[in-house]
Amino acid sequence: MDFKQNDSPFTLGVEWELQVIDSSSYQLTPKALGILDAIDDPHFVKELFQSTLEINTDICQDVHEVRRNFEDFLPLLDPFRDRLGVSFASTGTHPISNFMDRLITPTRRYYEMIDRNQWLVRRMAVYGLHVHLGMLSGDHCINMQNFFLHLSPHLIALSASSPFWGGTHTGLASTRLTMYESMPTAGVPYQFENWKEFEILVDSLMRAKSIHSLKDLWWDFRPSPAYGTLEIRICDSPATLAELLALTAFIHTAAFWFQDHQEEWLQNPAHKFPNWVARENKWRAMRWTRCRNRDFCIRRSL
Repeated sequence: MDFKQNDSPFTLGVEWELQVIDSSSYQLTPKALGILDAIDDPHFVKELFQSTLEINTDICQDVHEVRRNFEDFLPLLDPFRDRLGVSFASTGTHPISNFMDRLITPTRRYYEMIDRNQWLVRRMAVYGLHVHLGMLSGDHCINMQNFFLHLSPHLIALSASSPFWGGTHTGLASTRLTMYESMPTAGVPYQFENWKEFEILVDSLMRAKSIHSLKDLWWDFRPSPAYGTLEIRICDSPATLAELLALTAFIHTAAFWFQDHQEEWLQNPAHKFPNWVARENKWRAMRWTRCRNRDFCIRRSL
């Protein structure tokens, strides 16, 4: 499996999943495909459900370039507010909509996902922020993935925006992550010594037909060899562009910090920890990170 090497590390590519909402009822509405057809721009892409659209940036050098990308792309959605009577939102889940009402985007891959995982995938009406970091090599990517595993609770605490599910206050800061945890090829990634170990795992999963491609690995952190990146997938979709930029800047800064301290980090035995520690840290952040305005959230749900 070839890993596309980048000449310089830590270029950025950001993917932002948005909810398409009826402006009158504030429920999710399956109008994304019509919007995407009208915009006809490769930066706007379809997702599993027809009430979701995703905006992808170009390859960016820093968070300021990410900001300029979104400032260019977001206004392209404005004409559809009046034309189709829709609005757009960006939190990890819609607080009241029923996932059973969602319409699947008709593609072979999505139908195969439904056939293989059934109800588990049908619940995946969730919205995330994915940040791609350019890597120098496959081994560089694996080392960076192992490092970011230590930052799982921090990223959850900074991004959690999905305390509601189907009109219920779940008591969790991030309900979205519980949806992924139920999938057999999702959640906390394994820790690898090098790129070769990762290749062996992927080859085994492919031959066992557990996955059809790397896209079926819905880990919190995932190598993307075709792009030469590490994809940070753990964050709930942020409610505002300002929050998106802050999260992206934090991820970018952490990557540079690790690059500067990689040698001493890898020599410290504490850089490796058991998988149960990673899962427990993740769970505690999902459960105990407080909503910044919890009383307002509860009143709004009644």
